[in-house]
Amino acid sequence: MENFARLSADAGLLPYFDLVSVGTSAVTDRGAASFTLASAVKEFTSGEYGGEAAREISGNWTISPTNDPNRLAAMRAAYMIAMGRDEEITAIDLRRLHDFLILNYNDYKESHDPHRVIPSGWLCIGDKRSCPKGSHYVAHRDGVYVWVKEGRLRDLANFSLIILDIATLRPTGPARMTGDKSVTETSGAATAAENAKDLRKDTQAKKERLELEKTQLTSDLRDAGANMVFPLDLMNAKTARLKQVESELATATKQYNDAVAVETKLYNEAAANSAQQRALQAENVRLQEESSAIPDRLNGPAFNQGLFVLPR
Repeated sequence: MENFARLSADAGLLPYFDLVSVGTSAVTDRGAASFTLASAVKEFTSGEYGGEAAREISGNWTISPTNDPNRLAAMRAAYMIAMGRDEEITAIDLRRLHDFLILNYNDYKESHDPHRVIPSGWLCIGDKRSCPKGSHYVAHRDGVYVWVKEGRLRDLANFSLIILDIATLRPTGPARMTGDKSVTETSGAATAAENAKDLRKDTQAKKERLELEKTQLTSDLRDAGANMVFPLDLMNAKTARLKQVESELATATKQYNDAVAVETKLYNEAAANSAQQRALQAENVRLQEESSAIPDRLNGPAFNQGLFVLPR
């Protein structure tokens, strides 16, 4: 909330964020009481009464301030979007915010719209007189007051998680856009297409063989009818065989046409899967280039550690 107040007063300021990792707290209570009487025989002269109580609270916490300029610039852009002041965001701040949001938010990967991730419309900005009494989470800077709308504390919590993401995400590499399933589907479609191709070749060869035999039988019967060179029983055998060949040829032709249709369909599916695979690989390369644009300077307990005593 202090950052909202700072940026509301001056959009050129930088936000701040501290990562708290480990720490200890201690509470010490002390108490004492005393009672003293002074008296003479049959006479009470004086009395002293006293009591003392004390409580001491202390804590040691390991804190790492965020000092990466890329993260601070991304945070500033996120704060400005939450306040609805997009027109005041610089291009470099928006680019840095993009570099972090794309690492962890699927909605942003699809739309590249930070408003799909960062909530807005839940923060009120005004002067002291316009700030309602009893408002939750109030902060102010240079006469500018900010507070959370009634019933919108969840938005503040969600925004805090986004800021924590920006402070801690380590962009070590792109998200994997392809997986074993995509590779298996592409390979399976290609194998099925090759099998359909072999079947089409077999049915084509059978069809061509039957067509050649039909042509030969038709020619023999035509010559036999004109010249009477074959005996009658041979003529009958050739006629019966011609009818059988015509039936087999009709079946083979249908099988060939079906095989051609299946082969064409499977090759089209394999080509589509291959194109999709190439697109996924291209997207993977793009994400890798984008993620590599951010220096790997994660703040946290292992980086830029500082120990502070926070009195309470």
